Amino acid sequence: MDLKPELFFNLENYEHRALFDGAKNVWEAFNNIEDYIKGYLEKIPKEQRIKGTVRPGAILMGDNIFVGEGAKIEPTAYIEGPAIIGPESIVGTGAYIRSGTITGRHCIIGHCTEAKNTIMLDNSAAPHFNFVGDSILGNNVNIGAGVILANFRLDAKPVPAGEKSTGLIKLGAILGDRAKIGCNSVLEPGTFLGPDTWVLPAQYFKKGYYRRGTDRKEIIKEM
Repeated sequence: MDLKPELFFNLENYEHRALFDGAKNVWEAFNNIEDYIKGYLEKIPKEQRIKGTVRPGAILMGDNIFVGEGAKIEPTAYIEGPAIIGPESIVGTGAYIRSGTITGRHCIIGHCTEAKNTIMLDNSAAPHFNFVGDSILGNNVNIGAGVILANFRLDAKPVPAGEKSTGLIKLGAILGDRAKIGCNSVLEPGTFLGPDTWVLPAQYFKKGYYRRGTDRKEIIKEM
């Protein structure tokens, strides 16, 4: 089955929806990140790229970082460009944002969370002690404290999507709109959750496509 972006997200109001243009499968958006950020920043003079508040002690490496209006970068946060931090978003103390990360509006990359090559849609949050690698978080997604979205197989082979390969050595999780992950859960590389799917605390989810059933307690795997 094709895992189209529309299967996971409502992109109508997302500022960076062009990342998904032409994508037959949702993970193809990762191929567009570098060129998208470059094009986005080229339209903004360097002296106008920091519109939000950067607290003393925060470190921004490079002039290829955009911080939107109302956003807050807390002390000891470290951001490595290229990156886009959306309006009214928060980057917490001790957060480590690596290159290729894009957030929408009202997002949180919180205390001691690491995000790398990740796309966050509006109102999504990775607020406490999380690793979010090569992943996409949909609108209104929340992952609990200690959640790990693993992005690299132990055998270093490309991450599969069902019976086919994504062609990506590093691919974490794709979390559909309003998905919720309970504290201390771990998702294998290549875990796809449809909208409104919940994962209980301290779970280990193997790769595959999961969707919510008719009952909130029911999770159906389709791959």
